[in-house]
Amino acid sequence: MFVTLQINAEITDGSLVCHDSNNVWRVATSSDVAPLGVLTSSDLDENGVRWGRITLGGATWVRAGASIPSHGGWLACDDSGRAIVSPSEDCGLIAPLSRGAVAPNVDDLILVYLR
Repeated sequence: MFVTLQINAEITDGSLVCHDSNNVWRVATSSDVAPLGVLTSSDLDENGVRWGRITLGGATWVRAGASIPSHGGWLACDDSGRAIVSPSEDCGLIAPLSRGAVAPNVDDLILVYLR
Protein backbone atom coordinates (compact mmCIF):
# COMPACT_ATOMS: atom_id res chain seq x y z
CA MET A 1 0.00 0.00 0.00
CA PHE A 2 1.44 3.37 -0.96
CA VAL A 3 0.55 7.02 -1.49
CA THR A 4 2.28 9.83 -3.38
CA LEU A 5 3.08 12.72 -1.04
CA GLN A 6 5.21 15.86 -0.97
CA ILE A 7 8.64 15.18 0.56
CA ASN A 8 11.69 17.17 1.59
CA ALA A 9 14.42 17.33 -1.04
CA GLU A 10 17.20 15.55 0.86
CA ILE A 11 15.60 12.15 1.49
CA THR A 12 17.31 9.03 0.10
CA ASP A 13 15.16 6.26 -1.38
CA GLY A 14 14.75 3.47 1.17
CA SER A 15 14.58 5.88 4.12
CA LEU A 16 12.00 5.62 6.88
CA VAL A 17 9.94 8.83 6.84
CA CYS A 18 7.24 10.61 8.83
CA HIS A 19 5.33 13.85 8.34
CA ASP A 20 6.00 17.22 9.92
CA SER A 21 3.43 19.77 11.11
CA ASN A 22 2.98 21.04 7.51
CA ASN A 23 2.27 17.51 6.22
CA VAL A 24 5.52 17.46 4.25
CA TRP A 25 7.26 14.12 4.71
CA ARG A 26 10.82 14.08 6.06
CA VAL A 27 13.40 11.58 7.30
CA ALA A 28 12.19 9.87 10.47
CA THR A 29 14.33 10.01 13.61
CA SER A 30 14.55 7.78 16.65
CA SER A 31 12.33 10.13 18.68
CA ASP A 32 9.43 10.31 16.19
CA VAL A 33 6.03 8.90 17.06
CA ALA A 34 4.31 10.24 13.93
CA PRO A 35 2.94 7.92 11.23
CA LEU A 36 5.79 6.12 9.53
CA GLY A 37 6.41 4.99 5.97
CA VAL A 38 9.25 4.26 3.55
CA LEU A 39 10.24 6.41 0.58
CA THR A 40 10.48 3.99 -2.34
CA SER A 41 10.96 6.49 -5.19
CA SER A 42 10.57 10.20 -5.96
CA ASP A 43 10.57 12.80 -8.71
CA LEU A 44 10.18 16.54 -9.28
CA ASP A 45 7.06 18.08 -10.81
CA GLU A 46 7.04 21.01 -13.26
CA ASN A 47 7.17 23.46 -10.32
CA GLY A 48 10.23 21.86 -8.73
CA VAL A 49 8.24 20.24 -5.91
CA ARG A 50 9.51 16.79 -4.94
CA TRP A 51 6.90 14.06 -4.67
CA GLY A 52 7.61 10.63 -3.26
CA ARG A 53 5.96 7.24 -3.36
CA ILE A 54 5.58 6.39 0.34
CA THR A 55 4.87 2.80 1.31
CA LEU A 56 2.66 2.90 4.42
CA GLY A 57 2.22 -0.79 5.16
CA GLY A 58 3.30 -4.24 4.12
CA ALA A 59 6.60 -5.63 2.88
CA THR A 60 9.17 -3.17 1.51
CA TRP A 61 12.92 -2.48 1.35
CA VAL A 62 14.60 -0.11 3.83
CA ARG A 63 18.18 1.08 4.31
CA ALA A 64 19.89 -0.75 7.18
CA GLY A 65 21.32 1.16 10.10
CA ALA A 66 23.49 -0.40 12.79
CA SER A 67 24.17 -4.10 12.97
CA ILE A 68 21.10 -6.14 12.03
CA PRO A 69 21.05 -9.67 13.52
CA SER A 70 20.50 -12.59 11.15
CA HIS A 71 17.21 -13.46 12.91
CA GLY A 72 15.76 -9.95 12.31
CA GLY A 73 13.74 -8.23 15.02
CA TRP A 74 11.36 -5.39 15.82
CA LEU A 75 11.71 -2.38 13.51
CA ALA A 76 12.76 1.05 14.78
CA CYS A 77 14.76 3.83 13.14
CA ASP A 78 17.95 5.76 13.80
CA ASP A 79 18.36 9.51 13.33
CA SER A 80 19.15 9.04 9.61
CA GLY A 81 15.91 7.20 8.75
CA ARG A 82 17.60 3.78 8.61
CA ALA A 83 16.22 0.56 10.08
CA ILE A 84 17.59 -0.62 13.41
CA VAL A 85 16.45 -3.31 15.82
CA SER A 86 14.20 -2.16 18.64
CA PRO A 87 14.21 -3.81 22.05
CA SER A 88 10.40 -3.85 22.05
CA GLU A 89 7.50 -4.00 19.62
CA ASP A 90 7.49 -0.85 17.53
CA CYS A 91 6.30 -0.02 13.99
CA GLY A 92 7.01 -3.30 12.20
CA LEU A 93 9.37 -6.21 11.75
CA ILE A 94 12.80 -6.69 10.21
CA ALA A 95 12.82 -9.95 8.25
CA PRO A 96 15.41 -12.62 9.07
CA LEU A 97 18.15 -13.20 6.52
CA SER A 98 17.28 -15.65 3.76
CA ARG A 99 19.28 -18.81 3.40
CA GLY A 100 22.76 -18.04 2.09
CA ALA A 101 22.42 -14.27 2.56
CA VAL A 102 25.18 -12.33 4.28
CA ALA A 103 24.65 -9.77 7.05
CA PRO A 104 23.85 -6.35 5.60
CA ASN A 105 26.18 -3.38 5.82
CA VAL A 106 24.96 0.08 6.81
CA ASP A 107 22.78 1.53 4.00
CA ASP A 108 22.21 -1.87 2.33
CA LEU A 109 18.53 -2.52 1.62
CA ILE A 110 16.84 -5.00 3.94
CA LEU A 111 13.35 -6.47 3.89
CA VAL A 112 10.91 -5.15 6.50
CA TYR A 113 7.20 -5.39 7.18
CA LEU A 114 5.52 -2.09 8.16
CA ARG A 115 2.32 -2.16 10.11
